[in-house]
Amino acid sequence: MENLWNTGHHSSQDFGLIIFVLDQVISAADNLPTISYLKGGDPVIEIAMYFELLPGKDQKAYAELAKAVVAMALEAPGVVEVRGHRNMLGAPQVRFTTVWERLVDWATFNESKEWQEAWAEMTPFLTNLRLEIWGPSPIVPEPLRPGQ
Repeated sequence: MENLWNTGHHSSQDFGLIIFVLDQVISAADNLPTISYLKGGDPVIEIAMYFELLPGKDQKAYAELAKAVVAMALEAPGVVEVRGHRNMLGAPQVRFTTVWERLVDWATFNESKEWQEAWAEMTPFLTNLRLEIWGPSPIVPEPLRPGQ
């Protein structure tokens, strides 16, 4: 099966399948062990959304929507941090990362009517969508820094 988050060619059926898969992940989140913070107090769940901005779209309108999405994410229960990055090589790629105390916090936010409506407004500006859900590594479970 083709990875729909990486193709750049999406139909409404594709997004229906993506929502179905996300629903399965969210359902599984209820059965995962509750891990809130690591020994050093660092959050363990990161949701990384990657996408490209479609050429020819109103960049000012996109920027306004993006600011509203960031504000919405910052108000969500369980969110620890929100980060946004652009590709430094000039490509129209964006990485939007939210850091959560627990996977179930993100799952609840992701299912909310407000988030679904905001995301529906954003998708006409985007292509090549990809979602990654990251947890702690069993080998390097907390950040390491030089000299430690």
